[in-house]
Amino acid sequence: MFSKLKSIFQSNNVETFIGLIDEKGAVISYSEDKRTVLFNFCAYFDNQGKYYEKPITVFKEFLEEQETNLDLDALSIIKISGRTIQFSQQKQIQFTSVIQTNVKHEILDKLIEERSKPTIFSSEYFGEFILDRRLNWFEKKTQWLGNEIDLFLSIDTSPISELESSAIKLFKDQEKWHKKLVNQITLDLLSLKNESWLEDDEKELQESEFKSRISIDSITIHPDDEFEFWFKDGDLFWGHSINIGGNLNGQLEEATING
Repeated sequence: MFSKLKSIFQSNNVETFIGLIDEKGAVISYSEDKRTVLFNFCAYFDNQGKYYEKPITVFKEFLEEQETNLDLDALSIIKISGRTIQFSQQKQIQFTSVIQTNVKHEILDKLIEERSKPTIFSSEYFGEFILDRRLNWFEKKTQWLGNEIDLFLSIDTSPISELESSAIKLFKDQEKWHKKLVNQITLDLLSLKNESWLEDDEKELQESEFKSRISIDSITIHPDDEFEFWFKDGDLFWGHSINIGGNLNGQLEEATING
């Protein structure tokens, strides 16, 4: 991928950018003998001083032996040199160097203040959700069959109102969905438990005992009436989480263990 981009980079002039790193901060990905430092500007100024308040991906490849400790903190303002490229119909910046960190900038400093304040979505059915910008979802504590759980509305591609509507439909039929989910998890994982995850002195579990051990932990609502449930395993799988997805049409995916 990056070899293809290099020919594009060579035709572009190096520019300077001043940008605000978003709440996710910088991450490092590894492949063979290279490392890629990756982060997003949530707002930035280009070489001509034009202001953009929209996300853009910023990255640089390093050889394994090169230093990658660049002091790229979340919600910090930095000045970089680099080139803009088009990849998969999206504009990105390949930076060549970090010129300055902890830059002071009136407009971007004000944006930090704004983004540091809680963003709240009020639902008549659920109450108030708070936006977690790192994960791009609204979250809150709520009740599922009398037990406290986390509810997340993932806003990557859908309006919050559509996700709220999906969540309401799901929660209005909790008993039906809970039974359906637990039955599917049991169908998918009970034999795995008895064949591969028994302790040395543990007897095979019956269906009823397996069902009684698992408990719901969180629900994530995705676009298009899709959802994802996470269950605590009751130490059936040594503390791993149980995950199962589906949609409001009644289709469920195969349950898996994670973590």
